[in-house]
Amino acid sequence: MKNCKKCGAEIAKSAKVCPKCGARFGLPGFVKVLIILAIIFICLFGCVAACTKGAVDAVDEAFTETENDNKDVNGKTEFKLNETFENKYVKLTMTDVNLDFKNYSKYADVKSGYKVISATFNIENIGESDDLFDNVDFDCYADEEAMDSFYSVDDATFTKTISAGKKASGTVYFLVPKDAKKITIEYDASWLDNVNIVYIVK
Repeated sequence: MKNCKKCGAEIAKSAKVCPKCGARFGLPGFVKVLIILAIIFICLFGCVAACTKGAVDAVDEAFTETENDNKDVNGKTEFKLNETFENKYVKLTMTDVNLDFKNYSKYADVKSGYKVISATFNIENIGESDDLFDNVDFDCYADEEAMDSFYSVDDATFTKTISAGKKASGTVYFLVPKDAKKITIEYDASWLDNVNIVYIVK
């Protein structure tokens, strides 16, 4: 037995209402509602946090996978003559270098103290997309300074569409100082995020 907190009458311990004064025992209704709402809020917050974390993790994983797909399969970033860069999408090899190319137009403007170099590349689209190779572009650096392309040659462009499973080759030409100690050519492609592919020419 227990006593009613309101009127003091002796009532059964299991009673939820005092039979004498009608007082109710237990938590007030509004408190129960608040507790239920708090539980629902906590559950919703937990679900949102878990879903958000899952989405962020999925984006991070996709970004890392894409970044890894772009890198060379052997982890290399610098290549010499006849060495091949290969990732999930492309194989690229510098197959020939001429450090003193002369077979250009006699009307060409070659600056004093400069010479023309050429480099031939083979490129193979080993991915599934036909869109990645519409514009194959190369940049040249002599002693870490950017050099100009040289166009006074019949085939001085390397802009070919390379469909999936197909190959192409082309030659690029640059004006460089005759006394340059180090010459490199970089393969420049917008889809190769955060990946530099450098070919050592000299």
